[in-house]
Amino acid sequence: MLPRLALLLPLLLLPACATRSEVVELEGGLFALTMQAASPATAARTGVTQARAFCAVRDREFEVVRSEIGVTDYRIAFRCPGAVPGFLTPPDIGVDTPGFRPGATF
Repeated sequence: MLPRLALLLPLLLLPACATRSEVVELEGGLFALTMQAASPATAARTGVTQARAFCAVRDREFEVVRSEIGVTDYRIAFRCPGAVPGFLTPPDIGVDTPGFRPGATF
C-alpha cells in the first residue's frame, strides 16, 4: 500500500505546483494573466479558472480575448464584459393565480 501512495502523491500535488502572475489591466477593461505549472494542460486549466474567478468576484461575465499555451505556461487575455444576469424565477402557478382554472384546456 505504501508504494502506491508514494507513486500517487506527486500526481496529487501537481495542481498545487502551479504559480500565477497577478492579474494586470492592459487597457480599458482588457486583463492578462500568466500561469505556470508542470504541464501545459494544468497551466491552461488553472489559468482559465483563475481568470473566470477574477470576473466572478466582480459579478461579471467572462470572455477570452486571446490565449497562448507554452511548454509549461499559459497566457490569457480576457475581459469581464457585463453584469451576470439575475436568474428569472417562473411565476407561481397555482389555485391563487388569477385566471388559473384547474383542469382547463387550452
